[in-house]
Amino acid sequence: MRGTKYSILVAKDKGAVIGMVELGLNDRASSMRLPTIGLICVLHGYRGKRIGEALVQRCVEIASRDWMEDRLVADVAEDNENAQNFFTSIGFRSDGEREMVQTKVGRETVVKPHIVFYLPLDNRTITD
Repeated sequence: MRGTKYSILVAKDKGAVIGMVELGLNDRASSMRLPTIGLICVLHGYRGKRIGEALVQRCVEIASRDWMEDRLVADVAEDNENAQNFFTSIGFRSDGEREMVQTKVGRETVVKPHIVFYLPLDNRTITD
């Protein structure tokens, strides 16, 4: 992910990284610049403990308070139902917009369809 603003946030337990999220202010295909979650992951044994929600909440705070943006975007691979369900469960919505996103898989670069999820940033938490 590239952008004029960029953050990687981590969650730790006893000093060990158990989750991370990548946030950047990126140019969209629509020519808009929006804060975008490009990657989020939580170790399997820590899933279901609201680690992902806490990471996204911090992204909400950065995008709204620090970057003064009014919405947050998550690009989710079309075949990643777990991530789609996660973002929907914390208030993100999709209007069906899709984008082709270039990613690395090992040494290979692939282009995969992603669903665009949006969350309005009106000074609220993701659990409101």
